[in-house]
Amino acid sequence: MGAHPLPPGGNRPGEALLAFGPTLPENADHAAAIRNLSETGDLAEAAANLFAALRDLDGKAETIAVMPIPAHDLGEAINDRLQRAASELGTQTVVLPRVESQREELRAAGGFVVPEHAIDAQSLIARADLVISAGGTMNREAVALGTPVYTTFQGRLGAVDERLIAKGRLRMLTAPEELPLGRRERSAATARVRRDPRTLLDLLLTPLGRASGASAPGAPESA
Repeated sequence: MGAHPLPPGGNRPGEALLAFGPTLPENADHAAAIRNLSETGDLAEAAANLFAALRDLDGKAETIAVMPIPAHDLGEAINDRLQRAASELGTQTVVLPRVESQREELRAAGGFVVPEHAIDAQSLIARADLVISAGGTMNREAVALGTPVYTTFQGRLGAVDERLIAKGRLRMLTAPEELPLGRRERSAATARVRRDPRTLLDLLLTPLGRASGASAPGAPESA
């Protein structure tokens, strides 16, 4: 989730609203959720309620619109925290180290999610906004799942990877500035499609059936 200052036109429909003071924006009723740091405009009360309000709004909408807060005394600290929240809530970087030394370096650097055990990588890739990897298998899985993917592999590319790059489905990363940092759009067109596993079984067994003269499972028998 990302946070941004409330624009002049008010919060956009579907956004969460982090309010401050007795008066709400005209279109506040369009907000997915509303939390008021202080209905009386008290900065001390707002500071005390800030972390709980952010936790409560996290997950209720893609973005949080934040009403203006006076930039003096405690207000300065609140605004600073909100600026950092925009960065912290906007991205979550999950890194899968290959060796223990890499894991230790990532822990020391901080700011990364480093799984302690094996995870469902396919689900992680499917839900990710962006994948960066030097691994051929993970890159191809990202392509198959429709997730934008960049490769950092510096060796000789396989024929499959070369073809994917030529078609623009896999990209070679040469500079950090090339990365489009942001959330990717997820529409109904990219919704998960469930397929009958028997279809895959039929495809796998069809060549065997042809070789032996037998019909593949589910195939019509000839008279």
